Amino acid sequence: MGMLDWRIKKFIDSCVYQLWLVDELVGKVAGVFATGGGYGNAGSGVELTQIAMFGSLAECGMILVPFPKSSPGSENTGSRWGPYARSGGTRMEPNGIEDTMLEGGRQYGASVARVAAALAGKELMPRGNHVPEGEILKAFQSVNG
Repeated sequence: MGMLDWRIKKFIDSCVYQLWLVDELVGKVAGVFATGGGYGNAGSGVELTQIAMFGSLAECGMILVPFPKSSPGSENTGSRWGPYARSGGTRMEPNGIEDTMLEGGRQYGASVARVAAALAGKELMPRGNHVPEGEILKAFQSVNG
């Protein structure tokens, strides 16, 4: 219903924050995708889910790759934030994830990889301006780790 699965949220909260603390993800390339029931004629909240993921990645200083409508496969996978797959039909019948939806995901993955390759080894953004000092960092990690 337009939210991150709790396991993804837990991963972000328990693992990614440690990388965020020391600016390890600044300037790295990121992309998002989602799946959902999509019953009726809706995307089952996948755009809200993707926006939530983009927000977490942006907070880490990552370079976010969108999924423009000109992308191969976008007509079947929907969102400008990233591809998604619906497992339900317009009459609320379960129909599974279709090959055309998977193709959109593959095309998006190729786009993310091309951006990452083009930016490899480049320092595009400042890092380390606000990294907590030793004892503060250790205290934060012990409370949240």
